[in-house]
Amino acid sequence: MNSFAIGIDLGGTHLSSALVNQSGQIKRKKTVSFTKAPDGKQGILLIKRLVKSINCKSIAGIGLAVPGCVDTDKGIVLADSPNLIGWRGINIKKPLEKEFKVSVVMDNDANLAAWGEKCWGAGKKVRNLICLTLGTGVGGGIIIDNKIYRGSHFYAAEIGHMMVKAEGPVCSCTRRGHLEALVSATAIVRDYKKLKIQFNIKNISAKDVFNAARKGDNIARHVVSEAARYLGLGVASLINVFDPEMVVIGGGVANAGDILFRPLRKAVQDGVMRHAFRKPKVLPAKLGENAGLLGAAALVFGVKNAS
Repeated sequence: MNSFAIGIDLGGTHLSSALVNQSGQIKRKKTVSFTKAPDGKQGILLIKRLVKSINCKSIAGIGLAVPGCVDTDKGIVLADSPNLIGWRGINIKKPLEKEFKVSVVMDNDANLAAWGEKCWGAGKKVRNLICLTLGTGVGGGIIIDNKIYRGSHFYAAEIGHMMVKAEGPVCSCTRRGHLEALVSATAIVRDYKKLKIQFNIKNISAKDVFNAARKGDNIARHVVSEAARYLGLGVASLINVFDPEMVVIGGGVANAGDILFRPLRKAVQDGVMRHAFRKPKVLPAKLGENAGLLGAAALVFGVKNAS
């Protein structure tokens, strides 16, 4: 097998490509940013240009991390994501295989972030792993016996849409009480602004809220504590159902460090059913923004790094 693969990560504000070796090292990376995400036809042309710009004549294949619901067998996007419109029904696999004469594989971006962490990140040597990505929303991926679990309709691991609080805040999907509506960066900022209304706060990020909590802001501490509590409820429920060896937390929110992970682990401990031999780890992700790219490349190589 050729020693390099190209990983592609398609997002709502950028498109990244990377040349990756079989050890999970990125040798070359290119990113194109845009204010308006391309539709499927425009996107395929952009992907072709990026692959060509990597300028590697001999690769094992191309892997793509794509938002939304993806038929991984046929290489077709089954449903648009909120940040990427105009891709439904688009076959990405065929035109790229025709253009580059190599195998093309693809999957949902959150699934591949989980796969990247399992193969080359925090989950190396782990057979069963769950990964949550906390950013504007909440994504998730589930690895069972060294395989991505996709469900019956390629729609598994919508962890952000677990119900954790009946009659809770409205989620991006329009339903109430979902995990995403309580623990995402969007939710943290919303709750902080709501409680700090007398200060007329406009431009603030979740990172700012965590920093304020570290400095002793009681409202920020309350918001972070509530987010950690609900995240802990969700993680504990996942552990009770799937019994993984590890739960990995990635995305921008996970960069908060101990101020999030300390109360999170306590909430998980309180919510998990006791078992003499079960001691699942809850750890921050290691691959950062490259998780999807590396997961896509690992899919090309068939990497597992199982124990």
